[in-house]
Amino acid sequence: MSARAARPAPAHDVPPWSSAAVATAALALYLVLAPPVSGEGDSGEFTLALATGGLAHPTGYPLYTVAGHLFCRALHGLAVSWEYAANAWSAVGAALAIFFLHRLALKLARRAAPAAPEWCHDLAALVPVVLFGLDPIWTAEATLAEVNAWHVAWALGAVTLFVAQIERLDRGGDGPDADRRAALAWGLVCGLGLAHHLTSVLVAAPLSLALLAALARTRRLRPALAWAAVPAALVPLAADGYVAWRAFHPALIQWPGIGPSWHDVFDTLSGSRYHHYLGYFAPEEEHRALLMRAGLPLLLPGLILQAVGAARARGTVARIGVGGVLAATVAVGLFGLRYGVPDVAPYFLPAIALGALALAPALAAALGAAAAAARPLGLALGLAMIAALGAVLAPWLRAAQSSRADLIAFERTMRSIWASLPPGPALVFWADDRHSRLLEYQVLRHEKPALIVVDPDLLADDYPRACFTARFGLDPLADLTLPRLTPGQAGERDAIQLLIRQMVRNINDRLALPVIFIDLSRPEVRLLDKPRPVPPARQAPPRGAFPNGA
Repeated sequence: MSARAARPAPAHDVPPWSSAAVATAALALYLVLAPPVSGEGDSGEFTLALATGGLAHPTGYPLYTVAGHLFCRALHGLAVSWEYAANAWSAVGAALAIFFLHRLALKLARRAAPAAPEWCHDLAALVPVVLFGLDPIWTAEATLAEVNAWHVAWALGAVTLFVAQIERLDRGGDGPDADRRAALAWGLVCGLGLAHHLTSVLVAAPLSLALLAALARTRRLRPALAWAAVPAALVPLAADGYVAWRAFHPALIQWPGIGPSWHDVFDTLSGSRYHHYLGYFAPEEEHRALLMRAGLPLLLPGLILQAVGAARARGTVARIGVGGVLAATVAVGLFGLRYGVPDVAPYFLPAIALGALALAPALAAALGAAAAAARPLGLALGLAMIAALGAVLAPWLRAAQSSRADLIAFERTMRSIWASLPPGPALVFWADDRHSRLLEYQVLRHEKPALIVVDPDLLADDYPRACFTARFGLDPLADLTLPRLTPGQAGERDAIQLLIRQMVRNINDRLALPVIFIDLSRPEVRLLDKPRPVPPARQAPPRGAFPNGA
């Protein structure tokens, strides 16, 4: 065996062409699976933000929005619909994530079995990529307008850079100038993550501590490195200024909870609206089942393999590197288990991706050992892996196709609801993220501009409540008592729904403007009856602006 074959290839020695080919194939698949309509959840809101250059819900996601707005405008200029362009923006981020995942998997496979035939490395790298790439949790984020595809791309890109730096230090490094360039690169990457998604700290912090430990171990830790890393991190964080600018210069469509104040800017950037979700786990049944079916089967084996890899790593620096990735995987997983949003599954995606990555060295070692014992045995094991992979992925691919068909079918339902609404003026209340779909018809297709579409769930926030009161001369919570709720308690959602119905009835009874209430859980799309007579003081037509384009 040659010395070159026996030594693990550094990350920069792995040629990028095969990873680029895999990423291109993934992009093509995601573009085929992406529907020409918005998805559920936040997808409609992100579509509007990308189309108009506005702001989505906290933390505003300025990098995602500004770059995505340019991307979507370019596609729309080529006669692509806004909805499909927004979904394609996620597909591009997902393909970049697949590029980094395959590159890392191939490197780890070569390190684990340097003497194995090249096809063993290729197959071992492809298995985790395909498993993660068609995971139902992932394909939903990769084919709809969401921020998580780009978040996972950042996380895997950060791990790629981290592994390269650990390998450089393990080889003895390349001198102070190389350390300074590495610090600049690492600071820039950490700043990019923090400017995009606050949960990037769950990956960046463990990896940063591991890098510091590796620098200390190799006696290369110097205060001057901080002077390189910290300013570099501040460069992408300047994108947060876009959130501040939009607070004082609102777009046609943006998150209605942010007003023209620095207090609101800070609350948006810090995500304080969602802090009450911290500390408990309360997924809706669909997401709980999704995690059990498509998340844990990749995450748990990956954690075990990462722990084994850390224990078996040769050398302290290498052990620190594997331990850093393990710590990041654990941090992301623990956060998901203590974040009480109902649609929690996507928050596990960075951990699931890193768990899948850990399969590559184990598979490469198994294939290499089988091939070394007998070439037919290695080929038989490889064919068995491919057959098992096909058995797992066939239903996942069918599920992705079915989900696309369901979204297209639901679009017909949304269009029928929209067609049933009067041209206005009227207030349309819908306490659901899907109310953004109605705003899409108004803003992107210029239909029924006189309707005022409102999510009543937001009227308990100070700024939307003040805007509503200024426009209509009526406090939407007048004479109502807000319930005292403990996050995650039984009956929390029922209590909120009751308050919303009381608030909508309160508004309907005191305004002459027609009020329409939508609740598809019943299902119900109803023009509310007016009391007779409506108080004269409330007969004046509404004037002024209301956030979120209404």
